[in-house]
Amino acid sequence: MDIHTYLKEWAINYFRNRDLIPGNIEKIEEQDAQVIIKYKDRMEIVQPLGNLAASNVSQKSDEHINLIVFNTHKNFETLLRNWEDFTEFKNLKIFFINPFSEADHKWIIVPAVHARISDETSLKKGLQSIFETVPTISEKELEENIKSIEKL
Repeated sequence: MDIHTYLKEWAINYFRNRDLIPGNIEKIEEQDAQVIIKYKDRMEIVQPLGNLAASNVSQKSDEHINLIVFNTHKNFETLLRNWEDFTEFKNLKIFFINPFSEADHKWIIVPAVHARISDETSLKKGLQSIFETVPTISEKELEENIKSIEKL
């Protein structure tokens, strides 16, 4: 199993489990490198990337887009470097995950909302605090954990 396949499966399981009680998901489809979730009132696109720099969110739209990336220092630096670009998308959520953590497994940010409610002078410090709530994971650890899963 490669990292992208793992992330797709993680995303599908996450969104299904989150919807167990409300029951708003009508359909989940895998389309190429992404997952389309059709709710009763909207559609969401899930892009399991692993690496935030691979994001191809380039046009500002009203689409609900969820990027799934690993909680790495590299991805966090990409978020900071491209913060202004990410805030332009009002329905963009970025999930930073470490599914192999024994503590918290994810943190989620909606840059457009965060930019409106946060103080620009303390942005980096605030984001750093959120980032540190989930243990980071290295590429080597990812590969080792995914190989362990394959052996099961």
